[in-house]
Amino acid sequence: MSKLELMKIAFNHYKELRELSISKRQFELIQYLDGKKATSRDIADQYFICVQNASQQLNNLFRKGYLVREEINDKTGGYIFEYTSNPELFDHKQKCPWPDYAGNELFDGDIIKHPDGESGIIEYRPGEETIHRQWGVNYGDNSVALLSLQIGDRGQAVKVVQNVS
Repeated sequence: MSKLELMKIAFNHYKELRELSISKRQFELIQYLDGKKATSRDIADQYFICVQNASQQLNNLFRKGYLVREEINDKTGGYIFEYTSNPELFDHKQKCPWPDYAGNELFDGDIIKHPDGESGIIEYRPGEETIHRQWGVNYGDNSVALLSLQIGDRGQAVKVVQNVS
């Protein structure tokens, strides 16, 4: 993309770009979290900042879409968020946290098939609040089913291995 093309985009989409803009520190944080998971405490320790500041930075980047998060139970009885970079920012496929019914690893974009022959494409949707809602299966009817229900004892779906000739 040329400098002039980039300038046109910046001029014509000023408000959107302003909302998505990030600082150098935030850029570094997004890169740091590529392929890693971290809590506010982890980030506070890594960057020598207070936990509240780390929490605000992580939440801000989550709201903008640069990070995804998972709610995990805390030993105190509450919950904390574990953050990672939005995998759609990078050129690698997101790995699913669960295997298929046969134990095969699953990734965003894989095709799964049920014993009755119905098949669908796995979709990772990082904007969703919970990990179960982030992973779905598109069966081509404009609806997305929860992946976790499709690969368990009821759905018994397995990954379709495509032959490359």
